[in-house]
Amino acid sequence: AKSPTNTQSPKSSFLASLNPKTWGKLGAQTNNSNSEPSRTVGVSGLARVPPKDSISNNRDKIKAWIKEQASKFVERYFNSENVDGSNPALNVLQRLCTATEQLNIQVGGGMECLVEISSIVSESDVSSFEIQHSGLVKQLLVYLTSSTDRDLLSRDVRLKRFLRVFAGCPVPGMELSGRLDPSENGPYLAVVHKMNSCLSQMEQFPVKVQIFPG
Repeated sequence: AKSPTNTQSPKSSFLASLNPKTWGKLGAQTNNSNSEPSRTVGVSGLARVPPKDSISNNRDKIKAWIKEQASKFVERYFNSENVDGSNPALNVLQRLCTATEQLNIQVGGGMECLVEISSIVSESDVSSFEIQHSGLVKQLLVYLTSSTDRDLLSRDVRLKRFLRVFAGCPVPGMELSGRLDPSENGPYLAVVHKMNSCLSQMEQFPVKVQIFPG
């Protein structure tokens, strides 16, 4: 009688590979043939987590790269030669900061600061970050709502100045010719739009999350 042979047909070996019980053996055989020292395959067939030393080393490299890139960025765009009024990236922000400081009701700045703010918000592409960073939102709120005894200008005077510059209202003593439509006034709509953007806009940065099998 012929003894049974251990050879298997390609069809039977394919069917055997579909059996979950043989996945661990097949994974171990594949791992031995590839001979990769850094990645091993367990019984579940999933790649094992790299050693903690290599992860810590990679993090240190990433931190060093970020620090290097940040230093290059600061040296290129924010060195002593570029931080002046001639830099287009900082010109608008500096103008807005200066006008906001003059808007302080304790100082009692004139209408020039309002005209400057109106020109910036209506004629330039000032961003929500620049408006918030300059302190315009808080200072403008105080300018329009404060009514304390320490104010150099009364609230009525400040409101009239604001409406004169941004909404085109006539100066005291002059009658309004025609009907005033705020929707047709560029500076007024511009400042409202910028304030709404500051309230609704939120900067979002992509966050990469990597989950290791545990």
